[in-house]
Amino acid sequence: MQSRPVPKLGDADLGDANLAGANLAGAKVGFGSDQACLAGIRPIVQLGPIGPRNGWLIVFWCADAGVRISIGVWKQITEEKFIELLSDTHATNLFIELQIDDTHVTNFHAQHCLEALSFAKRILKDQEEDQEEDWPE
Repeated sequence: MQSRPVPKLGDADLGDANLAGANLAGAKVGFGSDQACLAGIRPIVQLGPIGPRNGWLIVFWCADAGVRISIGVWKQITEEKFIELLSDTHATNLFIELQIDDTHVTNFHAQHCLEALSFAKRILKDQEEDQEEDWPE
């Protein structure tokens, strides 16, 4: 049996792809030194519409490497970069103030994004723990 070459999908847009049942274990997300492998049987949570443009927050679970996040034009960035961008870019709408992990955020869209990120991380961590406890290998 002849093996087929593995396609390179570095810049592929899978936004409308149906990945139900796809085995994404070991798939890499992020770029350069921020690259990490997906972990678990359901390593992606997508929440939305959210933010000022009613976009989708996509959170990729990379276990010990943390999460990578995509929203709008920001693709597979670290959590630290995401918080930095929310703090800097969205500081013009001063509707509320929120203190999360020593990060000062002054925008209700940013607050919603941070709360959605926190929720997504809880889901992903719970799924990982559930898999470790209940799933046969």
